[in-house]
Amino acid sequence: MKRKYISELNRKLLAAVNENGRAFMTHSVVGGLFIIRCAVGSTLTEERHVDDLWKLIQEKAADLVKETVAIAE
Repeated sequence: MKRKYISELNRKLLAAVNENGRAFMTHSVVGGLFIIRCAVGSTLTEERHVDDLWKLIQEKAADLVKETVAIAE
């Protein structure tokens, strides 16, 4: 049950990040668990780009937590 819940949250987080249009991430399934992947493929990518992506992930994750808590209440 816990793995299904985590996988579903990861799916929602990936969709939220990708819908934003500022970044594109992909996924994989490892041991039955849906995980989010970030692949830097450009030599022009700078640390600030990775930092911006991390902030975006954190923002979207916080939104998901708020949404999940609101549904549970």
